[in-house]
Amino acid sequence: MVEQRYTKVAEIQYDVDDWFIEQIREIQMDYAFDIATQITEQVNELPVRNGWTQYVAGVSHALEEPFFFRLEYLNQEDELCLFLGVEEVDVDTFLDYIIENQTLKFNKNEKESPIRKTTDTDSK
Repeated sequence: MVEQRYTKVAEIQYDVDDWFIEQIREIQMDYAFDIATQITEQVNELPVRNGWTQYVAGVSHALEEPFFFRLEYLNQEDELCLFLGVEEVDVDTFLDYIIENQTLKFNKNEKESPIRKTTDTDSK
């Protein structure tokens, strides 16, 4: 008898809004793929805040020039995290998010939590 083999399919951990898709399509493919990878790896670390959109900043080093970005998302209890938007930000804005401890983990050697902290839309 032939042994059956199964392919494990990754469980969907988040959803994206149409506007997010439109925005990420405008980003160079190497950066966009890296952003999607960072989201997939860190989505479970995003804090839950019912009824409020939140922001977190990140950086992609997929190419020689770093690409700084900000994600807008809604993460509510008992629901998939919904990413609403992604936009490029300048380095000063990114540094503001670092100061506020609201960034994705961007150094794979960091030992702290992948997500530092996020904020609601009223903060920016």
